[in-house]
Amino acid sequence: MTTLRDIIDSERRRKAGEIPHRGTLAPGSWSMDEMMDLVSIYGRGVCPGFRIDADNRDLYEQLVLWTVGSPLMRCLDPVTGARIQGDPNKGIYIGGMTGRGKSVALKVLRRLHDLNPLACRDRFGNVRLAGSWTERRADEITDAYAIDGSIVGLKNEPILCIQDFGSEPQESLYMGNRVAVMRSLLEYRGDTRWLTFISSNIPMGHDYLRQRYGDRVQSRLRAMCNYLELEGEDRRI
Repeated sequence: MTTLRDIIDSERRRKAGEIPHRGTLAPGSWSMDEMMDLVSIYGRGVCPGFRIDADNRDLYEQLVLWTVGSPLMRCLDPVTGARIQGDPNKGIYIGGMTGRGKSVALKVLRRLHDLNPLACRDRFGNVRLAGSWTERRADEITDAYAIDGSIVGLKNEPILCIQDFGSEPQESLYMGNRVAVMRSLLEYRGDTRWLTFISSNIPMGHDYLRQRYGDRVQSRLRAMCNYLELEGEDRRI
């Protein structure tokens, strides 16, 4: 079995042009500080200025705990903001203002998920496969529907990551018909329980989300995702 230190060392060798070591993370072989080292490596691969600090460390710790399927994972009640028990069998919804690092966090989570793809199964017993992660911006999904008139493939992706949820047009026009594409997609995925990950400027419990997408979507999001928030200053400045 591969230890976390093996993986960190292999990532550093890969940066130097060497072939990375492949393996599955051994249970009990890691510490949170080591995981934060790995998160920093992955984060800088996405954004060179990435750093772990007081504003984002807790979120990344919860992503690590989700990755390993730990019952210690905590998330937020989207209505009260209280810290509650997380569910590693659910996806994750990250809310926060523009520039806080939400999109980067989900890209880092994809790399973390590769470490331990068999940690959890969905509600139907399907194994989470590392190679099945599909990532799309919300506006890319609605634009694609306007061209093809279908989102069937995304409805049935075992793992779908939707970046910048809420930035897309509320409706898409195809062959003269207007369709609320994102509402349809999330209602369907909420019923099937495929894993869904979301970054958004809209807090999950905000009334604007209900007004824009309806009670059914807001209810399904709570059932299918752990809610986390990123705070702090704009990291793009």
